[in-house]
Amino acid sequence: MQSTGSSATATPGATPTTADTTTDVYIRTDNYRVQKITAHTAGTTPSDTTLAFTAYDTGVTIDLPRV
Repeated sequence: MQSTGSSATATPGATPTTADTTTDVYIRTDNYRVQKITAHTAGTTPSDTTLAFTAYDTGVTIDLPRV
């Protein structure tokens, strides 16, 4: 699945800038869970973002800080 969009950023005293973003969502066909999301933003400050989902419904242990 893919989506595209555009965003604008306005900074006081500067010319507003726009950026086009393409986002891809990869979904597994065996259990229909999201496996990966990637986003590419073009413009004056291009960027790439990837979120990879490696586990679902697993516990997590958070160690309490020593006081």
